[in-house]
Amino acid sequence: MTAPNRRIKVSPNPAQRGDLVTIKALAEHEMEPGVRLNPDTMVVYPRFILNKLICRYNGVEVFVSDWYSGVSANPYISFNVRAESSGKIEIEWVDDYDLSTYVHEELFVTERDSRNNNLKPDPAA
Repeated sequence: MTAPNRRIKVSPNPAQRGDLVTIKALAEHEMEPGVRLNPDTMVVYPRFILNKLICRYNGVEVFVSDWYSGVSANPYISFNVRAESSGKIEIEWVDDYDLSTYVHEELFVTERDSRNNNLKPDPAA
């Protein structure tokens, strides 16, 4: 089995405070549904799937998805969160053996200066 390859893309980045930000995540994973037989031993291969995805924004869970046997071999998911402050977007995948893999990306949030409509960095960052 190869090492898991996980990817995350946050866009737009930087974002303006209050905007919706799209988070796209892809997990390359050798799924095993748990119904195939080994032709030599006639033993069923044990199930091995990703069964949960958790997204945290600055350490707070903002999205959780439970997955079951119908999930594809290399699952892709896209969802939105509202940009409130600069910080870390982290995705955690959990498999059948309760092993977790993580990826993260920094989200930079700006505010619009009402005087001249220029972008200013978030002072909290």
